[in-house]
Amino acid sequence: MFDIKNFSKINAIYGFKTGDKVLEIVAKRVKNVIKKPLYRIHADEFVFISSEYKQDILKIKEKFIKEPIYLHDNDVKLRLSFSFGVCKNDSEDVLSRAAIAIKEAKKSPYLEFCLYEEQKVDTNFIKFNSLLYDALFHQKEAQIVPYFREL
Repeated sequence: MFDIKNFSKINAIYGFKTGDKVLEIVAKRVKNVIKKPLYRIHADEFVFISSEYKQDILKIKEKFIKEPIYLHDNDVKLRLSFSFGVCKNDSEDVLSRAAIAIKEAKKSPYLEFCLYEEQKVDTNFIKFNSLLYDALFHQKEAQIVPYFREL
């Protein structure tokens, strides 16, 4: 699974019509480079199945480094980069695990891709979320009391 880094900024600056055009260009280029079916699953998130994922990721990155996307009659040149999440196809929940891997990949701008590994999943979020919920909403145990000021 991969997504376009900072794609929301493209939509915000150039508009959704231009953003849609960028998505079309990305899809065509990636399909031509990896020679495999490509699926768009949400917004700027794409999925492909590959046993040679390391080589395919490298090909995609090289293609977009060498060939930026030109917009508005070649007035604007976009150099796109991507976040890649990889999950081995040995579970029922491949897409959500690949999405978790993308989130991990985004934490470090230098990661080529992130491979989902069950034992490395960050459980701190779940623990923190439970503690925060208990602190805010359990009447007997409430440790945090929010105060608001009307403007």
